[in-house]
Amino acid sequence: MSNSMEIHINKSLKSKEEVSKIGLRLATEAIEGKHDKESLVSLSYFLLQTNQIDLIGKLSIGTLKYQKFLAVTPLLIALRQTKKFDESEALPFFITAAEETQQTEQLIQVTNIKSKDLVNLREQVIKKLHEKYNHRKFELLEKINFFKSEKLFDQEKITLQQLEQEFPNHLGIDSLISDCQNRSAAYVLNQQNFKKPWGDFERPLPLTSEEDKLLSLFEKELNLLCKKKPQSSYNFALLFYFLGDLDRSLKMLTHAPDSSSTEWLKLEIMIENRHFVSALELASILESKYAHDPETNFACVYAKARCHWGLNKVNSAINLISNLVLVRADYRSAQTLLSKWNGGL
Repeated sequence: MSNSMEIHINKSLKSKEEVSKIGLRLATEAIEGKHDKESLVSLSYFLLQTNQIDLIGKLSIGTLKYQKFLAVTPLLIALRQTKKFDESEALPFFITAAEETQQTEQLIQVTNIKSKDLVNLREQVIKKLHEKYNHRKFELLEKINFFKSEKLFDQEKITLQQLEQEFPNHLGIDSLISDCQNRSAAYVLNQQNFKKPWGDFERPLPLTSEEDKLLSLFEKELNLLCKKKPQSSYNFALLFYFLGDLDRSLKMLTHAPDSSSTEWLKLEIMIENRHFVSALELASILESKYAHDPETNFACVYAKARCHWGLNKVNSAINLISNLVLVRADYRSAQTLLSKWNGGL
């Protein structure tokens, strides 16, 4: 049951309102569009549990007519309780309706229905759930490996906690956690002689409230324009970037068509806006995407070094930039950055 509908029903029950009046009132509100689709399903189950079968029918007709939505499973269960319902003829309609409104997981839980179509649907849904389950686990393990390779121990620990919560029976979770703790402790000991010589990245002066209000209005108009002409989004992102409004610059880029220019601008803004973890992930994606281009790989390593420095991973940052300078002695930006960092040690 959805939280909003549960609150409505519990409040009404506590006030000792009759169950039939609660059902009629909420059904009327639902038909008038005062409740969301999730609440419609919850309300239908409430009507089913309180044996208000006729009202489920009226609710279903009303919401189908005015909101183009049907609470499929409660209606099917209610109709099965009537003697005139022909299950074999009606079931294909219910299956189609459930598939079109993302209600198949509820529908397949209805038991004692002899239908090959429903059996096949149940098998398909279970297969998709397994695929979703495996994909989510793979996604978490990939993030753990990424954070491990970049020595981002805090993020690795958080992701390990997610893995443990979502997949408590995953083999090897204890060894992954233990390994992370050991590596983290060793890294801390190794870093204790390093002190970051430079402060935070330079940030633009904060906007005044008047400036922020003006830019909000400006942003609103530009968003409307970008929906019509997405190709303009890149230029508007640059505009906000040079105004020093990095958050709005990133938002503008969400409308922009995919291109290498968009990707590199997004990476630069992320770094300057101190979104170092997200920037590291994007740099790794770009490094893989443009693996055939040496210049791009150098740029990705340079970006990663800046991210590590921003995350106070001083040793990692200097190692990355030093290796880059060894390979490309004429990489002036890397030389300058290395000289700056070493000059403070």
